[in-house]
Amino acid sequence: MRRTILVALLLSGCATVAPQSQFPQQAAALQQSCAQQFQPQLPDAHQRFAACYNSGIAPLRAQSGYPYPDLAALEDNYRMLVAQQRDAGAINDAQVGVYMAELRTRIASEEQARMGQAALVEQQERQADAASWAAISQGLALMNQANQPPPRQGFTCTQMGNTTNCW
Repeated sequence: MRRTILVALLLSGCATVAPQSQFPQQAAALQQSCAQQFQPQLPDAHQRFAACYNSGIAPLRAQSGYPYPDLAALEDNYRMLVAQQRDAGAINDAQVGVYMAELRTRIASEEQARMGQAALVEQQERQADAASWAAISQGLALMNQANQPPPRQGFTCTQMGNTTNCW
């Protein structure tokens, strides 16, 4: 049962990082390392486990390029809060699982919203760039037109010996 809480406490970070990275495997190795140090007889055993995991997961997130440090901090703080409540006996292992699942859902939802906003901003930036380039092109065309010498209206030439004069 104690292993269940350990897994629930840490899996919230695994689903939030790009799947092509080594993050899931590294997080699992970190979980095993912290689990080996877990001593259920200590009064703050779950907090120690959460602290171990939180301290190890931060550099893994940075290496994987996780773009939302505020969500990572929220996750770490929440994991520690849940561990404190578990150590105090205020919640049981099943509640820990529910709380962490709810957190994973909220974080995933926020990540999707942010990615959607980022895509919208990127599209707006592309449209603004296109409009800007169109305006620059139009301005250059007008400038080129203004700098052209005026067209010559009919002219005449006269030749005297080897010299030709036109006006």
